[in-house]
Amino acid sequence: MKTLKYKRVLPRDLFNESKLLKVIGHLTMWIEDGFDWMDGVSYVYDDQASDQFICGQDQSDGSFFCQNIKFYVALDVELKIKVMQEIGDAWSAFAQIGDGEEVRIWEAFPNHLFIHKHTVSNEFAELIASYRAESENQDSPA
Repeated sequence: MKTLKYKRVLPRDLFNESKLLKVIGHLTMWIEDGFDWMDGVSYVYDDQASDQFICGQDQSDGSFFCQNIKFYVALDVELKIKVMQEIGDAWSAFAQIGDGEEVRIWEAFPNHLFIHKHTVSNEFAELIASYRAESENQDSPA
């Protein structure tokens, strides 16, 4: 696999990082507010190294991720969150567990200013629900 070298370009990548932080803000808000489709999902904010949000860029595909905010399903399995450099798509966010398939977090609805539970993609809801069910089955006595 060829490793690409992405160089950040202003203003484009400032908007990409702000998109990432907007996505993370919504996810953490939904977790804190106890929305049912986020049941079993948690996050950890590591502010020990820096009191800033540390955004990184994956050199293999140019996507953006946050290095010091991690999401987990069933407390110990990382739910990777990233945004892509898709111009014109303010909500191009994806989630992935382990090496599994990346799924879009939100349905693509044009001109949505507010995101609410009705715009969460079926794939994302199913990913969370299936992993939660799998985790619960492993925890139950035989």
